[in-house]
Amino acid sequence: MRETRETLDRWGQQKTRVIGGWMVKSLCIALTMLIAVYLVSLFAKGTDTFALPNILGAPRASDVVIVFFRNMLVLALHGFVCLAGFMAMRALPEQTKYKSGVNRWVHEHAGPAAMIFVSCATIFSMTTQTWILGHQVADLSFTLDVPQSTLMLTVLPHAVLELTAVFLPLAAFLTASRAGEWDELLAATIVTVSVAIPMIIVAAVIEAYLWPQTLQSVIF
Repeated sequence: MRETRETLDRWGQQKTRVIGGWMVKSLCIALTMLIAVYLVSLFAKGTDTFALPNILGAPRASDVVIVFFRNMLVLALHGFVCLAGFMAMRALPEQTKYKSGVNRWVHEHAGPAAMIFVSCATIFSMTTQTWILGHQVADLSFTLDVPQSTLMLTVLPHAVLELTAVFLPLAAFLTASRAGEWDELLAATIVTVSVAIPMIIVAAVIEAYLWPQTLQSVIF
């Protein structure tokens, strides 16, 4: 906790550099994923879907809640990746010196094994998200009779914002792991989640209230 407080104090003196660096990395991840989603949608076979945005009805606050909750689940997953890095590569080694025998061996080797598992789980999560979103784009494009490229352009205002937000902890994890600064990951989890939540709220409002209007102008 002392290291975490010191890290937060140090970052407080250079907020723009620290958070800005994470934002740039997170934005790059988000744009890469959107490109991958578009490519998947081109090869996916679209079918009629009932999962349509609220194009004709009045905007509902419940839509904001649903979108917010969905994105918070993804943020929680990436936040736990950041937290797991701290526990596996900083907290576990700290406890090793108090262990002996088999217990010590487990503590010495659990960290790298945990990182392999976390990395595989993250790759699996991002791959499945890309696959599912790509097929959703294909289905919406088929149902609404709108080209995938046009549909992707309509989602950019909220998609870029929400994806950048949910990938912030992952960007912080990549930054710290590359530098071997595992002791900073608990502070990074706190900061990135705190910054991401307001971004997710704004993105949810845009998706629920403004995206349907954009689709109306494209369809009609």
